[in-house]
Amino acid sequence: ALLRTESRLVPEGLRSYLSRELEVDLAGAFAALGASMFDRGRYEEAFQAWSRGTVLDAGHPELRAGLARLDARAREYSKEAELASQRGDPDICALWKRITRMTSAESDVHKNARERAFRACKG
Repeated sequence: ALLRTESRLVPEGLRSYLSRELEVDLAGAFAALGASMFDRGRYEEAFQAWSRGTVLDAGHPELRAGLARLDARAREYSKEAELASQRGDPDICALWKRITRMTSAESDVHKNARERAFRACKG
């Protein structure tokens, strides 16, 4: 309803102050939710919250910092997964898949994990 009303009142291509403030507030709520999930080790849910927040405000500093923390954690997992692969651990498939669920599809760590999951999880 707000967007419909705004579209009638505000020139095309512009956003109202109220709309922008609402987006910033919602992005902040997603940042807080993501931080809470991260602190509890629920990395996939942290990724989802922070990603949703960046749709509203891609430059939000807490969201960007959170995603950077998550990427660093995924890199640690990737190193652990490499070692586990060398040892022949049977649950390696789950670890590679977890890395793909907690990272952006464009990131190098995600691409590597997706490729490794494909190889490890064939059967």
